Amino acid sequence: GRNITVAAVEGGFELRVEHAGTIETAALPDSDESVMLQDVAFIRQNDRIIAERGETRVRIAQLERYEGRQ
Repeated sequence: GRNITVAAVEGGFELRVEHAGTIETAALPDSDESVMLQDVAFIRQNDRIIAERGETRVRIAQLERYEGRQ
């Protein structure tokens, strides 16, 4: 399997995918954009990040807003 992490980094967040002893990283994609890591497509749809591989789609992250914070 693959281990998917959304990690906090300076200036925002990044995606990390570990598989078969290797790790690939990328910034979160912009709205309506995607990025491919370890044969998994990460698609940004509005405030959600969807992981897609074959026929499987899973929401892995969603922007949260807190009162008083941007």
